Amino acid sequence: MGNCNCTSLKEENSEVYEAPLVPPITSNEEQILESSHLRIFSYEELKIATKQFGNKSKLAIGGFGCVYRGRIWDTNNRKRVEVAVKRIASGYIFVLAVQTEIKYLGDLRHPNLIRLIGYCREERNRVLVYEFMKRGSLEECLIKRATDLSWNHRMKAVLGAARGLSFLHSEMNRNPTIIYRDFKSANVLLDSVSDTSYCSVLMFFFFSFQKALTLFFCQQNYNAKLSDFGIVTPKSDVYCFGAVLVEVLSGRLASNQHKLVEWAKPNLNPTRLSFVLDHRLGQKYSLNETREVAALALRCLDEDYMNRPFMAEVLEELEQAIHG
Repeated sequence: MGNCNCTSLKEENSEVYEAPLVPPITSNEEQILESSHLRIFSYEELKIATKQFGNKSKLAIGGFGCVYRGRIWDTNNRKRVEVAVKRIASGYIFVLAVQTEIKYLGDLRHPNLIRLIGYCREERNRVLVYEFMKRGSLEECLIKRATDLSWNHRMKAVLGAARGLSFLHSEMNRNPTIIYRDFKSANVLLDSVSDTSYCSVLMFFFFSFQKALTLFFCQQNYNAKLSDFGIVTPKSDVYCFGAVLVEVLSGRLASNQHKLVEWAKPNLNPTRLSFVLDHRLGQKYSLNETREVAALALRCLDEDYMNRPFMAEVLEELEQAIHG
């Protein structure tokens, strides 16, 4: 992940705190925020919730800014609950990202989409508040707890993510089409060992097929082919999903394994699949499932985006592979 673009992050007990340099609120942003039904937090409230945005509360750092663990008062259940607090970095494009998330993610409801609880926008501060997933990310589990992450748990995680992506791509034939743009194992958040939720930890943008732009902010961990010659379509997400399937099969991460996809592709056939499979799985997996998942990953990773399946097809094939 990229470096945090926050101006500075002081220690928890520091009295001086520098906010990220974010442009002032725009009239368009005012309209979007006023039309949402999300909870509005004060900046001071979120500073307290995250212990002054202290380093000990920090969960992740990226080009978007920083994510912190916090505790807020749930007025409905009358108790304190844990949340993930995303403090947005500087730059006009990040303001647009906040507007986008509030406008769309605030209205979308799906079991495999992270729930956006509320936001803060005071002066130059932009902060988004999400539900907190206790098990962390699929990436973290593959790195730190791979022996506890069984084949079945891995399949439930990617199946939940596939459902979330498929929903985003097809929800009510929305125009513009919702494209995630930065799908990766770090953005698949696990609520428990057996249940999964799906989260936009960085950001996502919304395009129609007629207005696909050449802007592309995804990190290039998964392959330069991701951008499909500068045209971003739902098939770009499909490529990313194929890379995550390779991670789940191999136990290796595209973010730190040199050209993981290129290494894996020649070995995703039944005769060579054993060279790819994570040895930490032992023999506790279905051979047929691994072969079908590998074949699906290969289709998702086709260099020609026109040959890749749509996410709805990926979901259908994955469900068939897992449930028979």
